[in-house]
Amino acid sequence: VLGADRNFGPGFPDHESWALSAGFNERNRRVLGLTQFNLPAAQVAIVYPNPSIITGWGPQTYHTVLEVDRLIGVMPALGIQADVISNDLLASGRLEKGELFIHEQRYRAVILPCAKVITPECLAAVEILKKKRFPVYFINDIPLLTTEGRKIRTDFEPVFRFQPDVAALKSSIQALELPSPCTGLEGAYLNVIPGSLKNEYFLTVMPVKPGATVGGIMKCMGKIVAVKKTSQLSIYRIHTKKGDAVRVF
Repeated sequence: VLGADRNFGPGFPDHESWALSAGFNERNRRVLGLTQFNLPAAQVAIVYPNPSIITGWGPQTYHTVLEVDRLIGVMPALGIQADVISNDLLASGRLEKGELFIHEQRYRAVILPCAKVITPECLAAVEILKKKRFPVYFINDIPLLTTEGRKIRTDFEPVFRFQPDVAALKSSIQALELPSPCTGLEGAYLNVIPGSLKNEYFLTVMPVKPGATVGGIMKCMGKIVAVKKTSQLSIYRIHTKKGDAVRVF
């Protein structure tokens, strides 16, 4: 910021949060050392409705963003591993042996929330996936227009519409029986991350509500994982071919 001095900012340099930085950075280094911050082993692709948002009316698109972000946020709370992709990325995918390959990721289901407007290339990809009976789910809206302004007529139907109640949203998603490499754990966000070794994965467990205690028995990559009670981030190493899940963080 032009004209700002060293006192610019939220209490800099005396803000109470600065004392936490050393511990926070050290924790990040440990997590990076284990997971390399690799992309999760997602089996579901959520197509973010950028065309609908860009071409929509302000208050309406604000509501769309909130709903879609809520959908994205609830996925790891249900144990469902999902990536968020664009129209163009979906159009670039190729279908092989029942899986959708996009770059290095492989998906077994696609979700398009609030997709009133999509690119022609994305529409073509969706039609191919539907024809091949690949799981494609529309939420809240179906495509009505392409980004070129062409009207779309299909027999697509939304599997459900967004509701303000979080419990109803969770129930609607669970009814889809989406594929995932792990089961859920009540009250916890879960991420499954491929390790650097063959057949190695890391499971991260984080309470949804900060400070809450979570724990219990779940499955990940076919292995039973006994998550010890914790109120903060925990990481388990899983080898699909040998041994049990081991807590490493």
